[in-house]
Amino acid sequence: TGLMLVRVIRRSGELATRLALGATRTSLLRQLMMEPLILTLAGGAAGVALSNAGLKLFQRLLPPDIVPIGGLSIDYRVLFFAFLASLATAFFIGILPAFEVRRAEIRPALASGNARSGSTVRTRTRQALIAGEVMLTVVLLAGAGLLIRTLVHLQTLPPGFDASNVMSAQVSLDDSRYHDTSRFHKLLQQSLNSMRNIPGVESAAMGLSLPFERGLNDSFYLADGPEAGKNYISSVVYVTPEYFRVLRIPLLSGRGFSEDDTATSERVIIVNAAFARRFFHSTDVVGRHIRLGKTNASVIGVVGDVTKEPGLVVSAPLDTEVTYYFPASQVSQQLLNLVHVWFQPSWIVRTTGSVAGITEAMQKAMAEADPSLPIASFHPLGDLQALALRQQRFEALLLGVLASLALLLSLIGVYGLVSNMVVQRTREIGIRMALGASLTQAMIEIGNTGFRAVGIGLAAGLALAMVSVRIMKSELYGVKTYDPVTFAAVLALLIFAASVATLAPTLRIARIDPAATLRAE
Repeated sequence: TGLMLVRVIRRSGELATRLALGATRTSLLRQLMMEPLILTLAGGAAGVALSNAGLKLFQRLLPPDIVPIGGLSIDYRVLFFAFLASLATAFFIGILPAFEVRRAEIRPALASGNARSGSTVRTRTRQALIAGEVMLTVVLLAGAGLLIRTLVHLQTLPPGFDASNVMSAQVSLDDSRYHDTSRFHKLLQQSLNSMRNIPGVESAAMGLSLPFERGLNDSFYLADGPEAGKNYISSVVYVTPEYFRVLRIPLLSGRGFSEDDTATSERVIIVNAAFARRFFHSTDVVGRHIRLGKTNASVIGVVGDVTKEPGLVVSAPLDTEVTYYFPASQVSQQLLNLVHVWFQPSWIVRTTGSVAGITEAMQKAMAEADPSLPIASFHPLGDLQALALRQQRFEALLLGVLASLALLLSLIGVYGLVSNMVVQRTREIGIRMALGASLTQAMIEIGNTGFRAVGIGLAAGLALAMVSVRIMKSELYGVKTYDPVTFAAVLALLIFAASVATLAPTLRIARIDPAATLRAE
């Protein structure tokens, strides 16, 4: 809109001449509206083509749980929307230039030098447009900055385990064969023994869920203490004895599971520190009991907390959660029939070196235990964090791209405004410099045109951002809604970028020759 307005102002002499020769204002308006219409329709078509080409890349960045069934595609509704958006854009681009034509006067426009002189009203109109761009840019940059700060916070949470040199393999056991506890235990024993024999494997284990994943939630009762009989809910994970060794989750007190913890022995559990503090108000809980179903389970150890996707109180995409672990050898028939419908357990191995190339050996080891049981997916353990945060990463990326485009458009607007002011006022600047004005004074006066627009936009943008970021409150974790660091960074970035966009065109003033300007007069 701003550039089209400048174009109409520069053509004011031509348009006045056409009016003087008998052209109607309607015909001029029709001519002026055709140019933005052609530009926007061509831009809309190019945008659809670009979207179609980039659709596969975009789909790979989307979290799988929000991709529509059948994938993403461009259909007639998208094309129709693009067409309407192009028409609306053409209208809004042409509306201000159209007003300029409607109020154009023939005699002043034909006067000498008028086509080159700047109009205060027109300059303020362009400043208002640029201030609006800057205002929206501040809102988008603030939102993107808060999401990026959230992502950094979540990625730097203490994991509570060592993910280096650990490969995980997820397997679906929703198979009637493995609803039988004896066959389930036989599979675990054979597959883990085979994996431990793989060259370079230090240890191997299996668990219902891993860190960064959501666990099973189940209820239990406290069996002793002042709150005995109270019902609570906790995250639950069945594991094989080497689970904590493979992940290097620290054992804070007590002992770990052993091969002696079987279906016929005493029921035992290991709790994490959060569980001990939440339900027993102490980490010295070895020997305490909880009731699972009709039997009691004894706490034999306490391990450190690990970061995972919470399922009880979703306070963040990743957090610590009250969890108890029990031996896979003590999984009941009832739980076995139910749990594998919703969860796919994971086999994990720790290697002495890189995990590269270990997947084929793990698949072969699983085939030795059951040739008809394929591994659904392999993931280095460090990748599980990226999978858990894929939605937050996508949100930050999407808003960051939009904010970058808005920033680019704002800078183009500022550059175009100041550059046009230099061109329009070349004659005036040359005369003033010939009469004694300094180059610095001229540059400051012209540059202030852009800085005023940016300043107004920054002030309005901060006010609007203070209101808008409230909408994002549910997506922010570990960072305040009105984070001073984010807002200060946004202001610093915009001020620096606007300064560059303003300074570049004002340097042209140094090339103005006052003597040449006077000779032209």
